[in-house]
Amino acid sequence: MQIIRELFQEEKRFLLETLTASKRKGTRDLIKKGKLHEIDRPGGPLEKAIRYFYNKNLADYNDRFNTWRMANFPKGGIL
Repeated sequence: MQIIRELFQEEKRFLLETLTASKRKGTRDLIKKGKLHEIDRPGGPLEKAIRYFYNKNLADYNDRFNTWRMANFPKGGIL
């Protein structure tokens, strides 16, 4: 989960740099209001999204591994 957080921070920095260079009024207002800085507060939407993504991928991996194990080993690999 830490790696996912670090990747988001890199993307957020790039996004802020790009938006700061924009000449559109709506874009500048978005940055001035600080909405992008609120997304990664503790317990905020980013934390919930990362936790959901992590748990979903972990469950998918476990399902695929157990399916492979039962298909390739008699009695599910129990010795």
